[in-house]
Amino acid sequence: MKKKAKFVEDEPSPVSYSTLNITIHDIHNYRILFGIIRAHWLLYPESLNFSPITKLILNSLPLLSFVPAFFQAWTLCRYGEIKQISIRSLKKNEDIIIKSSKSDHVRSVPLPSFLIPESLKTIKVKTKIQVVSYDSYKDSIARIIDNLDYFVFSDILNRTHIFRHLEATFLHKSGLSISDISYKLGHISDSATFEYIHKNWSF
Repeated sequence: MKKKAKFVEDEPSPVSYSTLNITIHDIHNYRILFGIIRAHWLLYPESLNFSPITKLILNSLPLLSFVPAFFQAWTLCRYGEIKQISIRSLKKNEDIIIKSSKSDHVRSVPLPSFLIPESLKTIKVKTKIQVVSYDSYKDSIARIIDNLDYFVFSDILNRTHIFRHLEATFLHKSGLSISDISYKLGHISDSATFEYIHKNWSF
């Protein structure tokens, strides 16, 4: 029988302690996945067209929060949609399919160019992308963005939504159409997308 354990972020206090249904093996497998994504992230930064602030946040996150945050930034999915990302699909080099938790919208997101099957051959199919509690994940993001001087995030109540706001704004300033940004966010209506674009933010 596998030993169940309580895990929290690697950083010292303050953290939010929440019990997760994960095992020591889950943490071990996650660390291997983290190492692969982190190493390729550092080797091929030009393949990731993230906003500078998203990159700063990702580079500052503790180990257990990095992978889910990376996939949130890449797919622009909501926190609750992370569980739709399958290691099996990644290993098969299939697009990431995200079904919106708010509507019937379904979007297809290609893998980062460095996540080829060869790079993931040591990853077990059952590896969990999410091995940190929601509270601890949210708090680890909040501690970083609350200390940023770039712009005021007070209107982003859900800190796990920050990547959707950052990237929508960055893509808009980069010239991408509202309809294309809506698709990436999983919005049916373009009007919802405008709420994610902050014209006073600069990069």
